[in-house]
Amino acid sequence: MNFLKKCAFFSGKYLALIVVFFSAIALFLPQYFEFIKPSFIPPLLGVIMFGMGLCIRISDFKMLFLKPQAVIIGVLAQFIVMPALAFVLIKIFALPVSWL
Repeated sequence: MNFLKKCAFFSGKYLALIVVFFSAIALFLPQYFEFIKPSFIPPLLGVIMFGMGLCIRISDFKMLFLKPQAVIIGVLAQFIVMPALAFVLIKIFALPVSWL
């Protein structure tokens, strides 16, 4: 159990660096990630989201009520700014999109 706590603490503390590290490896050495089939993505995302949900504390919910403006900004960014930016980038780089 102690090992699991140490792993959880390490991964939580250095998650951004771990993501950048593995993204760089996948970019420059994609053959090492070919075993990850597209059908694996939804279950893997489910595991990640479940793990994130296990990390939520009551104090995190309290912050939702203490700082609602941060929640509103996050929702606006998620559902307005990010899709609009994606649309602009698709147009700038002339990416093929089947739903447009």
